[in-house]
Amino acid sequence: MKWRTTRKAALRTYALGATVLGAALACAPTAAAPMVPGDPAESASRPAAGPLPPGFGTLHQDDFTLSIRAEPLLIKVTPLAEEVILLAAPDTYDRLHAIAASRRAEAAAAARVPEPALFLVSLLSGQPDARFQPDDLHLLNRGRLLRPRAILPITPEWGRLTASQHEPQSAIYVFDPEIDLELPLVVRYGARESNDWMRILDRLRDERAKVRARSGAGLTPVSRTP
Repeated sequence: MKWRTTRKAALRTYALGATVLGAALACAPTAAAPMVPGDPAESASRPAAGPLPPGFGTLHQDDFTLSIRAEPLLIKVTPLAEEVILLAAPDTYDRLHAIAASRRAEAAAAARVPEPALFLVSLLSGQPDARFQPDDLHLLNRGRLLRPRAILPITPEWGRLTASQHEPQSAIYVFDPEIDLELPLVVRYGARESNDWMRILDRLRDERAKVRARSGAGLTPVSRTP
């Protein structure tokens, strides 16, 4: 009788141990499957690529410029953000970079923000003494209408409020730094506007991939014009 009682107790202990072990195994974390090169999960886990090197772009300024024709005026608006102008051909990059660098401190002081967004605005006219209202040029981005915080003339004729025929005028427009150039961007002058930025953005993304490929392959940067 005593032997039977001991045997029953042992069986109960064994059954209880098996139940506890099964529950523990069910709750144990499953080992992660190894990543396969080229798997989307691996691509998503990679850190963002570093900044682009200068000297490998091939774009012309007009390739990333928004234009508005408000007869007889032609208004061209070019972002001076480094991530954009780095995609330009070396001579174009050097020129636009120098324009931005030479006025960046003045722009920050005028806008009262440390890193404002700078845009080069160029003005052409098909007839003499065409009227132009500099303050009527606005941007639309991220659902907001943005007015310039400051306008810094480059050519001395800018302040006359008229555009002379065959004499291009230009100025730097200073905007809030929150402008996102990876989102739709519209330039508006009066009732006219240009919303070609998404088409330009596709071109910039394509060129950015080519610049990374050229620089990663150890190619020599594009030569500058002597």
